Amino acid sequence: EDEEEEDIHSSSGWETQESWNGYRWKRSPLDPSGFLELESLSRSFCSATATPKSPLGTWLASPGLQFPIHSSGTADFRTVLLKSDAPTGDVLLDETLRHIKATETAETVQTWIELLTGETWNPFKLQYQLRNVRERLAKALVEKGILTTEKQNFLLFDMTTHPVCNASEKQRLLKRLQESVLERWVNEPQRMERRTLALLVLAHASDVLENVFASLADDKYDVAMNRTKDLLDVDPEVEAAKGKGMEMIWAVLAAFNKS
Repeated sequence: EDEEEEDIHSSSGWETQESWNGYRWKRSPLDPSGFLELESLSRSFCSATATPKSPLGTWLASPGLQFPIHSSGTADFRTVLLKSDAPTGDVLLDETLRHIKATETAETVQTWIELLTGETWNPFKLQYQLRNVRERLAKALVEKGILTTEKQNFLLFDMTTHPVCNASEKQRLLKRLQESVLERWVNEPQRMERRTLALLVLAHASDVLENVFASLADDKYDVAMNRTKDLLDVDPEVEAAKGKGMEMIWAVLAAFNKS
């Protein structure tokens, strides 16, 4: 099973690299195929009339993130390199890979989070924006049967909303994350399944993590929240240095922590 997981991650299109003081070394990627799960998770926790924060949108389309200048060497300052431009089967991810491929100078994890919002005002990098990200994400989830489309009237305006219509998908994700910090808790970030770790990190960044554990009994809720807090309070720099193919996840967490 571990070998199969390594093959999945080594064949995806993202990797990070540190490149300062003449020293260059490649990092393993975060499997991007799990991101649609994150979007489904976030949509499941939001009402039909709300404007949800999207975990996938938080990484690829996070409006309002502002980044201070950091010294080179931090996890979120590592540059993202294109390892493979093979199609992933997801339109937004394929478009993102094309943007990464088109850059003359490799950009950092932090910079890509900002660029892929589709709302950056940098006139020199407008070509790297993703357009209509939320609408396209919602459309993809409607096509997958996870969301549906409705029109609702707000005062004088008609607004399109996308309530969850696949409750089983929501419950599957809830159970997966609950079990990851209860029955299947490993007490060591490097031993956690990567996609599950990414789900926890990005759900936390999207302010929906408490909703994941809301249905638990009080004692289990406290255990789950305490373990998750311990997990997210680790130093991303230290964890990234351990390798294990999780460097991209820790780089993203580092960027969120400093945003």
